[in-house]
Amino acid sequence: ETGRDLIKKLDEKKIEYYLYPDLAMEHAISVSDICFIGGDAILENNNSIVKTGTNIVTNIAKKNNCPVYVCAHSWKYDNKKQANTLLNYKFGEKNPTFIYEQLSSININSYITEHGIFKPEHVVEEIKYFNKWMRI
Repeated sequence: ETGRDLIKKLDEKKIEYYLYPDLAMEHAISVSDICFIGGDAILENNNSIVKTGTNIVTNIAKKNNCPVYVCAHSWKYDNKKQANTLLNYKFGEKNPTFIYEQLSSININSYITEHGIFKPEHVVEEIKYFNKWMRI
């Protein structure tokens, strides 16, 4: 889904929200109670692979005492230890830019998965508990 799809759903449910352009990110976070970001992979060390630029968001959130929650399906746990290859992906021909970066667990207040909300130091053990096939 896109941000526009989310806005339609929020409108339908009459949930109040504010939409800010990317350039107003610092102001948007400074007036927010919570910061949700998407995780592309959850690593064994409790860090997350995220889209490039996410570390900037978490730094601004930390500066403004705004808790950061990484939202990711438990299937994004890197049980095969291959997610770090994402860090090599680039976009563009003339001036290639990395698409992904690693987010340290010290900048994550909690993970939100379909199984619940977990502190970074517990997320991997909880994912393995709920997804017994991942213990292999």
